[in-house]
Amino acid sequence: MKRNLGQTPAFSAGFSYATGDYIISMDGDLQNDPQDIPKLIEALEGKYDAICGWRKHRQDSATKRFVSRAFNLIRYLIFRDPVHDTSCSLKIFRSEAVKSLLPLRSKMHGCLTSMLYLRGYKVGEIVVTHRPRIHGETKYRNPFRVFRIFWMLLYVRFWWYYTHQPQKGNTLDCSQIREIVKS
Repeated sequence: MKRNLGQTPAFSAGFSYATGDYIISMDGDLQNDPQDIPKLIEALEGKYDAICGWRKHRQDSATKRFVSRAFNLIRYLIFRDPVHDTSCSLKIFRSEAVKSLLPLRSKMHGCLTSMLYLRGYKVGEIVVTHRPRIHGETKYRNPFRVFRIFWMLLYVRFWWYYTHQPQKGNTLDCSQIREIVKS
């Protein structure tokens, strides 16, 4: 990418250009350990379409942990998916599964596994190593960000519902078609 457009456009571009059977996502801040990747692959090869890392023992500030917990609680209440920590960027996807979500819309990178779950894909998680940040600065330390996150999650849920569900009342069953033909 020629300029920084944000995480969702970066994920979308990366997913669309990827050619392998599996696609792995990971932030460049080195808080996640690349040595966890073989565990992700092993877990995916069993019975899943996506595996999300779970930073069970986070090495972040209390504020960042609060914002992340609030995000994950709100996301769970909206989507009811089985993942504890969808904001962990260390994930692995079957290529065909994650490419089925393209193109991604604004801020959807935090809901990838939730959207896959809604589409019927099998989503799982494994505990991964999380280290203190030593490079760069987080953009997620403002506790008021929870309110923006809430609206983003609602947006994703409603966008998903209206673009992936059959519209009620706009379809005819066979008996209705017979009645129309008879008249």
